[in-house]
Order: sequence, then structure tokens, then C-alpha cells
Amino acid sequence: RSLAPLLRERLRDVPVVLYLHGGAFALCGTGTHRELTFRLALAARAVVCAPEYRRPPDATLEDSLADADRAYERLLSYGVVPSRV
Repeated sequence: RSLAPLLRERLRDVPVVLYLHGGAFALCGTGTHRELTFRLALAARAVVCAPEYRRPPDATLEDSLADADRAYERLLSYGVVPSRV
């Protein structure tokens, strides 16, 4: 999922959680963690970004990590301050 470009201005001032779901980059997905990320957003009073990333057997661990890194870089491109992640 991607943050809407319309939120760029607001993202400069709020904390953001980059949530990489459990499963050792192999099991489950953002759908199985939707309620958890919702509760996390409420408790942390933060925007939660829970990106999908490639998983085995179609991808390597390095592919999954690269996707996670791309999600972080995307947040920065939206104006999120690194210290707020």
C-alpha cells in the first residue's frame, strides 16, 4: 500500500511506523496483520505504513529486504523526516 500524495504536507509533522509484518519475510501478509496495524496506529498516534513485499518461493530474502528499503525510501520521498520513522 502506498501513502496518498495528498498527505505529503501532513506527514512532515506526524510519527510514522514502517511496519514489516512477522513471518521471517516468508509467511502471511499485510492482510493478516490489518487489525494489529490499526491498533498500533491508534496506540502510537502515528501513521502506519505496512508495505507488501516479495516473499519466497518467488523471491529471495535479499528481494524482500530491498522492497522494505524501497518502502522506507518512499516515505522519505513523501517528506517524512527520518527521525519520525
